[in-house]
Amino acid sequence: MKSDLSPQDEQFIQELLHDGSYRTRADVLEDALDLLKQRRELLRHIDIGTQQLQNGQYAEYDEESLRELFARVKAEGRQRLAALERHS
Repeated sequence: MKSDLSPQDEQFIQELLHDGSYRTRADVLEDALDLLKQRRELLRHIDIGTQQLQNGQYAEYDEESLRELFARVKAEGRQRLAALERHS
């Protein structure tokens, strides 16, 4: 496999292989590509959130309404967990 990496990047890959973090060069590159894909998806979500904020699509919370939100999320999480446990 040919790649045009800088000497510093090549050295970093060799260090990862030498210290046992990865078994093969392909494993290093596969992990790097997975992280780049995750980064791209995260940036997409950030862009969506930024657009929503600019369009006024958000909710403001005070201390009491925030407590209510957390209680609702907690209750929904418990319901989902119970459902998963019933199906296991």
